[in-house]
Amino acid sequence: MKIALLGYGRMGKTIEKFAQERNHEIVFILDKNEEKGSLAEAEVAINFSVPEAAVKNIKLALGKKFLLFVELQDGLIFMMKSLPFVT
Repeated sequence: MKIALLGYGRMGKTIEKFAQERNHEIVFILDKNEEKGSLAEAEVAINFSVPEAAVKNIKLALGKKFLLFVELQDGLIFMMKSLPFVT
């Protein structure tokens, strides 16, 4: 699976490690001071960003054709299948 990590702190790095151990590929990383790879290649996006960056990251992901978008905030997991978004 090709994964985009939106937020690359402790949790993002942990997910990267587990994903790579299971032969998944991290194709995009976005963090406060880093943007690496191609979001367009991702099949799945996982948002681990701080609340202040979450809205910006979700807007960035809008319109992309992800199989799954996972939003993690305050210990809650919200999973959204890819749907055509209207902005």
